[in-house]
Amino acid sequence: MTGPRFSVVIPTYNRAEHVARAVRSVRAQTFPAHEVIVVDDGSIDGTADILEAVGREGGPPVVALRQANRGAGAARNLGIGVATGDWVALLDSDDAWLPGKLENARRMIGREPGLDFIHSRCVQDFEQACGTEPDPESPLTVEQRCDPAALLTGWHIKTSSVILRRDLLDRIGGLFPTDLRTCEDFELFWRAAIAANRIGFAPEPGTVIANIPASLSRDETRVLPRLMDNVEALGRVIRWLDARAGSDRLRPILEARRYWAARVLLTRAARDRRFVEAVRWLRLQGLPPAEIARAALSAGRGVLNGENPSGL
Repeated sequence: MTGPRFSVVIPTYNRAEHVARAVRSVRAQTFPAHEVIVVDDGSIDGTADILEAVGREGGPPVVALRQANRGAGAARNLGIGVATGDWVALLDSDDAWLPGKLENARRMIGREPGLDFIHSRCVQDFEQACGTEPDPESPLTVEQRCDPAALLTGWHIKTSSVILRRDLLDRIGGLFPTDLRTCEDFELFWRAAIAANRIGFAPEPGTVIANIPASLSRDETRVLPRLMDNVEALGRVIRWLDARAGSDRLRPILEARRYWAARVLLTRAARDRRFVEAVRWLRLQGLPPAEIARAALSAGRGVLNGENPSGL
């Protein structure tokens, strides 16, 4: 079958009970993937045996790679490094695609040859199981979801919905940062959205997002590290943007988000009795002293009002 060649990259870590479903959802696509690359990030739960069994089921070839546990960013980078398609489609191992995901992307690429960044609407697994109409993911319109300025205002991009043209990844100055355990996906997506020639959004649901209590984003012990990763990711994109022409429109959006991220971090740090440590860390990140002071004052009011942030 002619058309775009989608290399699907699936990082996994201790998701033996989910990864087979993810791979099978790729094989069930009405437009076939070029290849499926699963990177086992040092699992100890029998993931390797599951992947071997799934690999014998037929369909697009499954390339199973393994590395010592280094995080999802490093696993995705390894998969992208061996991918041979002209598009890279990302899927987390606890999520799944609906059968028309790649077909919808193929049609969009045929209609709009300049596209190099595609994402799509998602549904939660409990919504799908109950047969309920999914709630809107964000207040953005379809047009806004194709505008980098709008996408930078929030968490509007879901990792398992993203498909990137390979040459866009070659243009953005590096793949996923491997020293961030969270927010590494958004750090790359923000750079990619800014650098993209054209962004496309498929309004049809294409991805089912799993609601797993054990996921990293729900780990209560990592609230402060997650909030710190958010501040650092935003700072890195700001510095990356400063090296590019035409940053005047987008830099204020990222700066406003970084201020609010610092404010949330300080609010939680005060709750955890780590306020001074967090202030010192923000200084090391290069935030202007006036910005830190304003965030600290607002955080103090938040603590008095009973705020206790637990996530992004």
